[in-house]
Order: sequence, then C-alpha cells, then structure tokens
Amino acid sequence: QQQQYGAAIQGNTDSRSNSQSLSNSHTSKAASPTASRSGSALPDYSTTTAAAASAAASAAVSSADVPWTYSPIRSAKKTLGSFESAVGGPVCKGPKSAKQALKNIKTVIASQSGSSSSVHEVLEVEADVERTLAPSVWNAAFVIGMNRTGVGASILITFLLFLNIAMQGVFLGVITNIVQTELFDENEIEQLRSWRLFIAHSVDHYDKMSKTSLSQRVCAAGDPTSTLPVEMSDSKAALVESIKDYMPDDSVLFSGPALSVIAITFWTLKVIAELLDIWDTGHGMRAIPRGKRNILLESSSGAFRLANLTLAHKIFVALILHVRLTICLALWSLGITFLVNYSIEPAELILNAVALEIVLSVDEVLFVLVPASTKALMRRLEPLPKAKPVRQWQGLDCRALFLTFLLVIVVGLIYLNKLVPLLDRIGQAQNVLCQGTQDFIYAVDPFMYVYSTGTEGASDHVDINSATITAVNELWHPETIPLRSLLEVEGHYPLAANLFVGDGTTELLQVSSMTMAEAGEYFQAIAGLTCSDLFISREAFFLELYMSSEFGMENITYCEQLHNYCNEDPLVRASCPTTCGCDDPFGVVFDVGASGGCSGKCLETSTTWDTKMDQRSCEDVSVHLLSVDKGWISWGFEFEKQLNAISTGYEEIAARMCTAYNGNCSKMFIESGCSFVNLWGAAASDLKGNACTGKWMGGVLDTIWRPLAPICPVACGCVENPDLTISSGLPACPTSCTASALTSGASEGTNESSSNDNESNDSA
Repeated sequence: QQQQYGAAIQGNTDSRSNSQSLSNSHTSKAASPTASRSGSALPDYSTTTAAAASAAASAAVSSADVPWTYSPIRSAKKTLGSFESAVGGPVCKGPKSAKQALKNIKTVIASQSGSSSSVHEVLEVEADVERTLAPSVWNAAFVIGMNRTGVGASILITFLLFLNIAMQGVFLGVITNIVQTELFDENEIEQLRSWRLFIAHSVDHYDKMSKTSLSQRVCAAGDPTSTLPVEMSDSKAALVESIKDYMPDDSVLFSGPALSVIAITFWTLKVIAELLDIWDTGHGMRAIPRGKRNILLESSSGAFRLANLTLAHKIFVALILHVRLTICLALWSLGITFLVNYSIEPAELILNAVALEIVLSVDEVLFVLVPASTKALMRRLEPLPKAKPVRQWQGLDCRALFLTFLLVIVVGLIYLNKLVPLLDRIGQAQNVLCQGTQDFIYAVDPFMYVYSTGTEGASDHVDINSATITAVNELWHPETIPLRSLLEVEGHYPLAANLFVGDGTTELLQVSSMTMAEAGEYFQAIAGLTCSDLFISREAFFLELYMSSEFGMENITYCEQLHNYCNEDPLVRASCPTTCGCDDPFGVVFDVGASGGCSGKCLETSTTWDTKMDQRSCEDVSVHLLSVDKGWISWGFEFEKQLNAISTGYEEIAARMCTAYNGNCSKMFIESGCSFVNLWGAAASDLKGNACTGKWMGGVLDTIWRPLAPICPVACGCVENPDLTISSGLPACPTSCTASALTSGASEGTNESSSNDNESNDSA
C-alpha cells in the first residue's frame, strides 16, 4: 500500500489521463442520484486503487459545480460527506473503510495541492511492518529440517549454530574474568599510596643529575616538554600519562569521558538493533499458522513462503530466540563493564567498542559457511507475516520515540552508576600519585627513624610502623603537621628530622646505609648529645607516636615511663639510653652494645660507669639475692631471647649450650647465679665466649651483651686480674678489686715468708 500511495504522490501524469473520464462518469451519475443509488453500483473508494482515488479527487477539486475543499479542522464525517457530494455517491462501507478512504482523500488532496507536507501526510498512514530474515546463522537455523533444506545442510547449520553459541560464550567468559576487578579499586589505590610513601621519595631513587625525586620525574611524564628521566616505575609514569590524556585540563568535550559515552552509546545502539531483530522475528514466526507438518510453498515467481510450522518447530524457534536474547543481553551488560573498566586509553576504548561489535556479529560471519542451497532458499524466502502496525504522527512513529528516550535513560544511568565512580577513582589515583609536595627525599635508619631534605630540581600490610608512615605523610602533606609542644613552645614540629645543614642529600645517602651502631650515635648526634635521654628534643614526638602504635602506650612525656620496654625495642634504647642503663654497669638493658641500639659513646666515656664501679665491692652477689632480683631475671629471659634470635634455624645448637638445665637457658642463667660464668665458659668454649667482658659469643658476633664482671667479680677472676676491661676500654671489674688484689698479694707474700721460716726452723 505504501508503494501505491507513493506512486500516487509522484507526478500525476497517469492520474490526469484518467481524470477526465472519471469526472464525466461522476457528473452523469450526479445528474440522477436516485437512479445511481438504486441502479448501477458505485465504486468503493475505500478499496479502489490509488490512481483511481487520485483521479476522482482531481475531478472533485477542479469541478466548478461543487465548491468542495479539504479542511483539517473539519470532522471526518463532514469531509467524507463533501467528497461524496463531489463524486455523486457513497465512497465507502463501514467505519473502517471510512477511515481508510479519508486517508486516501488526504493523500490525494496533498498531491493535487502541491503542498510540501504531502510526504508527511503519506507517512502518517499506519505502516505495516514486514520482517525479512537477515543472512545469519541464527535465522538459518529456522529452516533446519525443512523439506527444501536437506539432511546434510541441516546438520551443518546445526553445527554452525552451536559453534556460534560456543564462540560468543567463550568471549563472555573471557570478559567476565577481565572485568572482575574495577579500574583503580581500593587495592590498587592502596598500592599507589604505598609506592608514593616508600619508593617515590626514597633517597635510593634520587637522581643526582637532575636533582629530583622519583615522584617528580614520574609526575612529569605527562608533560610533553619534560626531559626528566624515569629509570624505574615505568608503569606509574605510563599511568600518569594515561590519566592526563583521559582527563585533560583544557578540554571537556574532547576527553576520555566523552569518548567513553560515545562508545557506550554505540554499543547500546548495536544491542538495541539486535533486540529489535529478535522481537520482530519472533512476532513474524509466531504469526505463521501451526500445522501437523512444516510446509514451505513455492510460488510461480520462484519465491518461498512458510505456510505452516509444527508445534515442535515453533518451540525450537522460540528456544533459539531465547538463547539469542540471553547472549545478547549478557554481551551488552558485560560489554558496558568491559568498556568502562578495562582501560582508559582512548585508542583502546575505540578498539574495544569495535571488538564488541565483531563478537555480536559472529553469527553473520559464520553464515559464510552455510550451504549455497540454503542461502538461495533464504534469499527467495518471502517476508514473514506482518506484525502489528507501528503508529505514526507527523512522520514520527512511537517505536522510534520510545527507543530514543530509552537510549538516553540507559546511557544516563550507565554514566551515573559506572562512569562517575570511575572518574572519582581516577581522581583519587591522580591525587595519590602527584598531589602534594614532590620535591623532597627521605631516608630511614635502622631504628625506622625518618630523615629528610628537599631536592633542588623542579618541583596496613606493610612491615613498617605507623610512626614512620606518619612522618613521610607529613613530608608529603606539610599542612597536616599538628601543633606540638617542645620545651613549652608550641609549633608545627614534624616527626622527621630535617637535615638543614650541608649537603642533605649526601647525609641521607649515609643514613640509608648506616648500621645499627652508626645509627645510634647519629641519632644522638643530631640532637647535640652523646648518651642522654631525648625527651627534651623533637625526636620525642616520633618516639611517642611509635610507642603508641607498637605497644599501645599513650601520653608519654618522659623516658622513665619506658623503663620496662628497654629490652623490647632498639629505638627505646637509642632514645632513652640513660633510663635503659646503656652506660650503667647494673642497667636494665641486656644488649648494651651499639649494634643493639645503645649509642657507642655510652660505653666509651661514661662517668656513670666509673662512678658505680668505684662504689661496688669486689664480692659476688649471692645466688639467693640474684634469683629474686628483677634486673637479673630480666637479663636471663633476654639472654635466652637473644640466643634464640641469633640461632634461628639452628635451635638445637642453642639448646645444646644449655644442656646443664635441659636446654632451658633462662633457667640456667637465673638459678645458677654467678656460677653461670663457668657454665657458659664451658658451653661457649669453642666460640671463646666470655660473659664477664660482654663478649658472650666471642668473635662470632660483633655485639656486647651485659658484662657480668661487675656482678660476679670473684667468679670472673677480678681478684687475680683486676685490670679486666670490656671491649670499649671501660673497666669490667670494680675498683675495689685492685685493692683486694694488692691485699691478696701481700697476704700471699707474708704466708710464703712464714712458711720459709718454719722450714728453716724444722731444718735446724
């Protein structure tokens, strides 16, 4: 019908050739209306051809005797009546025919009047939708088992159908694995933060030539004018560049988010087209009559028509359409996630959208393998029965309007639920990578204390304590440094020690390679001290936060509060050497060596050591007193702990050294008292260990444990050798042992003289 109406609109050569004869006919019939209605039958213009309707309308409009014109505001009944008066008789039968006749009239009037809106008037006719099967494996499966298809072709088409399902299913599985993790999720953001904290500003990655931190060089990667080298962290530099390309500062329209919206819209339109094809095909197949067998008729023109389908075949068709629908919806859903979460590279976004279209078109590609006879059959197959007409208004049909609104809503929801969170995560990643201060580097000493300096160039699962992280965070974001009070003066004192004097970079490189012994001395030196508690300096802020995170201590204001933790952590010994007794022969700390945290200066020029050794008598403390002394007991447990630590993997050796007490080293130390000196001497004879001077492990380890000579001078032989010293040169024996040695020598001399006299008398 649309083709017939179109023919009526195009030129009126044929119409006008028939116009005169029809006009004469109508005029003669109008002269005798009674005879006309009762006599010969008038033509039914509701079913007449477009050419005849056009001719009749032409005659009516051009007739001077009947002043009739079409008015859009007039009712259908009046318009139809005017037309009947013009042609001299009824033109339709029944309301449905009247409606169709009226549309024919409107079409003809528009064509005769030469109006530019004639095309829109024609399009206002309800279009009948016909569905022609497209060349695809999905549609080829509909003719499986038909009398004209053949067994061989049916088998091959069935194989291609399953191959198509398998290929699209594999792609669905691959996409599912790819999109399980979102771009810039919490784990990735945390990894970027760890990189910024522990690598980007580390002195180990400082570039001496450009005098820049790694953070500066990586963040300059997105600047095309930058020439800074990036010798490592290439992935981070590429990520910074990708973020800057995706979210440029100077453009919103030509940006990654806009391209993502276009890709999502394109993919959604492809899926909508597929869904419409499924819908129309389903309606067309449903309209085919059901019979006892499948009937495929051939017309005289060579065209084929699906006349009947069995119930089983209709169920088979419905199953195919449902599988196709399921795969289509799954592809759309996963495809959207794939476009959003796979990459933010503009080029990859375009390629991904094209790849999705290819996957959706696998059925069309596989159609190449369909037998030629089946292809010819499908080409000659008549369109499926007409579906429900699509209503139109002024050339706009409801389906197009609905799909347009649906597209806008769907893309809008995807933007809000997918793209907006992605943009937020990209912003977080960009801030973590490059926001804040970039021109600083830092080093961490063996105590995990942070030292920092500026650079001269352009500007929970990590095994490190939170005080260190906080110190680096304060360097990263100086505005976060809180007010702290130092010597009753409040200020924004950072946790990290800033090396202001000299070449800070050189000093940081030295700090990063320091041993524990060197770090202990340096820790005191930056405060201008040698062996003193540091709670009067800035380092106390770091220690306070450190103890809070490590041991849960709060409100630490002086070192005496940390007395019980001296054997627990080397930073406590380095910060509070006086409280821990690093320079005291009877102090609480067991590991008094520089390698254990105590400053090496504590055992070199300590007046405390000399004073207490002057006050000590040259006598061993009794076993009874030592077994209940808290200091001695803590030494015993710390001794076993240190011995096990250095014997990791060789615990049986450590146990063998304490065989006198069944391998219980702490019990042997505590209960044997000063006799332990001889027990250990025998156990560590191969090591040449000497517990009296602090070299318990001999020359195997460069460490000094608590010297026992001040407690057990007699057992250590101080009476015979009062000049015994520890490795640093400080005396190991009490000063009184020197007098005891002299007294003992004089006593021995007197006894020897008396013996000689007796021998002389006996001889006489």
